[in-house]
Amino acid sequence: MKINIILVLIFIFLCGFSSKQENAYRNIKDGIILYNNKEFEKSLDKFKTANNILENNNTILDNIAINLYYLNNHEELINFIDSNNKTLVRYSILGEIYKKIGDLQEENRIKLYKKSLENYKEAIKLNPGNEKLIFNYEYIKKLIEESKDDNQDKDDNQDKDDNQDKDDNQDKNDNQDKNDNQDKDDNQDKDDNQDKDDNQDKDDNQDKNDNQDKDDNQDKDDNQDKNDNQDKDDNQSIDEKSLEELYKSLKMMELVEKDDLKNNQKVLENKNKYEEKNW
Repeated sequence: MKINIILVLIFIFLCGFSSKQENAYRNIKDGIILYNNKEFEKSLDKFKTANNILENNNTILDNIAINLYYLNNHEELINFIDSNNKTLVRYSILGEIYKKIGDLQEENRIKLYKKSLENYKEAIKLNPGNEKLIFNYEYIKKLIEESKDDNQDKDDNQDKDDNQDKDDNQDKNDNQDKNDNQDKDDNQDKDDNQDKDDNQDKDDNQDKNDNQDKDDNQDKDDNQDKNDNQDKDDNQSIDEKSLEELYKSLKMMELVEKDDLKNNQKVLENKNKYEEKNW
């Protein structure tokens, strides 16, 4: 977007050639040269100096807006235009600026495109036959419709993703519950098996103790039988010995009696002899 040099020259002739105006003219001329050389920062300074000399001049203000546009000072440009009366150039610049910002800001894109559309509409009112402005207006209008469709698709996809995430989370929770129940069942089986093993060990220990008690009782009985047999044998030995002693005693007594009988017999015989003799 280039400044119309003819308009600037007309402006110069209308302003006259006072020293103050000559100073403004030099800054405008230098600003145009710098602009054509694409030295927008320096060109902006020249037009700002000229604006300080000739305030509220639309041609100077338009050139300030144009330089700010090419310097991409969007915020400063919007504030500058909003603080001054809008012209065809400024409406066109705002239309382009809001479109550029909208391209970069996806979240606010439709809102910024609508602002661009409004400014192009105002520019067309000032210049109804400008084909470029009409083309830009229709193009921004189409971008708004496409952005709405994109947002709708995005919302649909977001809903789809949300539902998918919800389903995935539900499946995950179901699987987690299933795993928890499986773990619970496994732990229950493990506890049951542990109890079963404990009971088995307990029964084995009980059987072992019972067998041990049985063996102890058997040993005790065996020892008792052994002792009884020993006592019996001992008693048997004692009885046999007593009988033998008794037998011996009887024999002795028999011998004694026999001797006594013999002695008595002898005494009787001697007595008889004596008696016979005395007779």
